[in-house]
Amino acid sequence: MRRYFYLIAVVALLSLSLGCTPTEKKADVPPPPTAPQQEAPAPAPQADAAPAAAPVPAPVSKEPESANKIVNDYRRTLMTPIGKSKGTQEKVDTAAVKIALQSYYSEHEKYPESLDEIKGYLKDGTDLSIYNYDPATGTVSLK
Repeated sequence: MRRYFYLIAVVALLSLSLGCTPTEKKADVPPPPTAPQQEAPAPAPQADAAPAAAPVPAPVSKEPESANKIVNDYRRTLMTPIGKSKGTQEKVDTAAVKIALQSYYSEHEKYPESLDEIKGYLKDGTDLSIYNYDPATGTVSLK
C-alpha cells in the first residue's frame, strides 16, 4: 500500500514540476543590426581662422552580417532553453530517487546498500551513476 502511495507522490511531483516550469518564447531570428553612431558636430569656426572643410561622414556599410555571426546567434538562442530543460530534468530525477529511497526504507526499515537496489522503484532508463549516495543516512545528491 505504501508503495502505491509513493508512486502517486512521484507522479504528482513530476506533473507539478513539469507543469510549473516557466517557458520562454524566443524569436527564431537573430537581433537586427544596430544603427551606426553619429559623429559629434564640428566646432564652430573662429572669426579670424580660415573656414574649415565640412567633415566627411564615414561610409555606412550596407553589407549583411556575416553568416558565421548569424549562425552563432541562432545557436545561442536555441541552447539556452535546452540547458534549462536539462537542469529541470535532473531536479525531477533527483526528487524521484529520493522518493524511491523513502519507499525502500518504509518497506525494509533500512536504506539500500547501493542505488542499484531501488531500480524497481524508478522509471526505466534512469541513470543512477550521476548521483552521490550515502547508505548510512539515505542522502542522495548530484555528482
